[in-house]
Amino acid sequence: MAEECGSSEARVSPEMGELIRNLGHDLRNKFCVVKNSVYYLRMKVDNDDSKVQRHLNIVEKEINTANGIIMDLMNYAWPKASICQDLPLNDVLKRALAQVHISDGVLQHLDLSSDIPALQGDRIQLEHAFTNIMAWVISDLSPGESLGIATRVQDGHIEVRIASAGLKLASQSLDDLFDFHGTPSAYRVALPLLISKSLIEGHGGTLDISRKDDAVTVVIVRFPV
Repeated sequence: MAEECGSSEARVSPEMGELIRNLGHDLRNKFCVVKNSVYYLRMKVDNDDSKVQRHLNIVEKEINTANGIIMDLMNYAWPKASICQDLPLNDVLKRALAQVHISDGVLQHLDLSSDIPALQGDRIQLEHAFTNIMAWVISDLSPGESLGIATRVQDGHIEVRIASAGLKLASQSLDDLFDFHGTPSAYRVALPLLISKSLIEGHGGTLDISRKDDAVTVVIVRFPV
């Protein structure tokens, strides 16, 4: 039976949290209307018109991106308490992977161990955490480059490795990835990763990002068994 575990700690004032929640819900409702319109247009336009289909895909992709930013902002401002239950982590990863857009030609390699024990956690929160990580990892991949996801049990921990062969990670300190300062686009990287880090740590886990060489970046998430 699922039960509440952990605690939620607001990062902003109650008034600001209420404002962010109300605006977030309102904006997401508006985007839902737009997505319904895109669905209607897909049924009405010529499916053979590749240019129209490409632009509808762009609209849908940007809506999903905006929805993700809004959800991250709402979670950052006022995180929800975790609802814990037994989770098959491999299934969580598959569901997260299904929610990210992967460009044609990007290779996928899954090596999910069947020996992974059930993890006590919140399915929605962990799916969101891994969706953010995967979306970042594949954001700069080109056809022929690859995304690898592996799970295993090692040293008393469940370990998840998400690796990209091709992610062009800048040479600055990896800690800067969680920094909101810098270029206007910095928060678009920092906020999702910070949310993922917070959600994973809220489940007793750790998140580390390392660079094996100039072309391979590895995200390692560990949870105690």
